[in-house]
Amino acid sequence: MRSIRTGHRDSTEDNGDHATAANDSALLRVVIVVMLSGLLTLGIPDGVRLPALSALLFCAAFVTAAAAAITGDSPFPHRLTRWDEAAALAMLSLLVGWLSDVLDGGGPGLG
Repeated sequence: MRSIRTGHRDSTEDNGDHATAANDSALLRVVIVVMLSGLLTLGIPDGVRLPALSALLFCAAFVTAAAAAITGDSPFPHRLTRWDEAAALAMLSLLVGWLSDVLDGGGPGLG
């Protein structure tokens, strides 16, 4: 957007577009990792499929966090980073692990 006084483009618009593109690519990477992990567990027997998916997601979270540390990503910018991807994958891993326990009857249920 152009400033009324100077006629120059506002620099925040460009940063917003860059952040949106970075967020889109981060979300796409998370979706791809989750889909590939799900596909890898299709050949596993039913009783261990969810624990295997949880383990794969946790490994993916660890690898993503290592990549964030190696590349020097800042954990607090105004866009999604590999740190955020690692956190999302770790949360999904915990959720799938909890769901595995609930469905197996070994953990605290919903009611």
